[in-house]
Amino acid sequence: MADITGSRIGGRIEDMLVVQAGLDATGQQAGAQATAAAARVERLQREVAEVTARLKADFGELASELREAAARATANLHGADWDGRSRGAADAANLAFANEIDRVLRAAHEGADGLHDALTAQVMSFFDDMSGSFAQVLRSIEENYHSLAGATRAYAARLADDDAVAIRFG
Repeated sequence: MADITGSRIGGRIEDMLVVQAGLDATGQQAGAQATAAAARVERLQREVAEVTARLKADFGELASELREAAARATANLHGADWDGRSRGAADAANLAFANEIDRVLRAAHEGADGLHDALTAQVMSFFDDMSGSFAQVLRSIEENYHSLAGATRAYAARLADDDAVAIRFG
């Protein structure tokens, strides 16, 4: 095959090679976008998990603070001099408060888990779309650009070969 750099046959072959390189690069970018989209989805899943864990930790801290307040109240109640049924009623109210803290904490954790599950389902649906139809489109674009780049390269080489033959026999 002849050296085609700098040749001119109705156009500059160097220009065709520049176009071919640009087509190759565009095709590679389309493929890279599909890979980058998958990485962004994975990052989004991690962030959803982090937010959910943070919410649950915050709920747990608040519940601990409320439990400590209830324990202090119980200590104060037990340290006081009570007569009759008042002390029993106060203990029952304190126990009910502690039980309510546990119930609310469970509900908050369930809510955070529900949020996590819903967001994860949306992320996975998005990922399936990205890895499915959109990724196929990007792969098709990449393949078409590479094919077009190869055809441009082959065309430029044939023109250079034809020019070399024409010059020898011309």
